[in-house]
Amino acid sequence: MERNWVDVRVSRCAPAAQGILGLELVAPDGAPLPAFAAGAHVDLELPNGMVRPYSLLGDDAHLHGPLINTGGKLSPLIPNVTEVDGKVVIRWDWLAEPAMPLLGEHLAEPKAPAKMFFEVVWHAPAVMRLRVGAVQGSDDFVKDGVVLFDYHIMTPESAMSTHYFFASTRNYLIDDAAYNEGKMQGMLGAFTLEDKPMIEAQQAEMGTHDLWALKPVLLSSDAGAIRVRRVLKAMIEAEQGARLRAVS
Repeated sequence: MERNWVDVRVSRCAPAAQGILGLELVAPDGAPLPAFAAGAHVDLELPNGMVRPYSLLGDDAHLHGPLINTGGKLSPLIPNVTEVDGKVVIRWDWLAEPAMPLLGEHLAEPKAPAKMFFEVVWHAPAVMRLRVGAVQGSDDFVKDGVVLFDYHIMTPESAMSTHYFFASTRNYLIDDAAYNEGKMQGMLGAFTLEDKPMIEAQQAEMGTHDLWALKPVLLSSDAGAIRVRRVLKAMIEAEQGARLRAVS
C-alpha cells in the first residue's frame, strides 16, 4: 500500500493514560496539518526507519465541527475534578489563541487570545449543568466575558434507551430571537445528526457488557467521567444494600 508521508515535528510528549504515550505533532514550518476524521490512525516513521502506529486525537476529530473547536488546546488537558455536596464538578481552564468561534465572535477582539473555561457539574443520577466561557483582559467571565449555560437531563426509558431533555441560556444577546432560533436549531442538529449516531453505535458495540469488563483505554480527559461512574456505583450499591436490609 502506497503511503503519503508528511514531515512533522514532535512539539510535546506526555503520558495520556497508563501505558499510553501522547505526542503533539506540528508541521516544521508551522502550517496546518491535513484534516482527519474521528477514529483515524497514522503511521510515524522515526529517523532510524522504525514505523510506529498511533491513533489520531484532536479537535479536528471533534463531532461538532469548527464552531466549538479549541485548536487542540483542550484535548490534552487533565481537568480539575472535585466533589461538592454530592455533585461532581469537572473543569478545564486554558488560554485560547483565539477563542472558539462560537464565543469569540462576541468578544471585543474575536481573533485575539482569550481565557476560556469549560465546566460540567453532574447531579446524581443523570443531570448535567454545562458552562463554557471566554473573557479578555479580566478574570470575571460572567461580568466581563461571554458565557453559555446548558442543562442536560436524562431519564431512563428502558435498559437500552433514555429520554433526553435540554435547555440553554447565555449572558449575551439575551433578547435576540433570531439568535435563539439559530442556536436551538444548531443544538438539535448536533444532538440528532452527530451525538445520537455515535452514542447508538457505542451502545450497539458494547451491548450489555459492563464498561470495565471491556478494558477501555482511558485518556486524561476521562477523569471526570470515571469519578462520576464510581460515585454512581457506590450510590447504587448503597441503595441495593438498604433494600436487602429492609426485606430481611
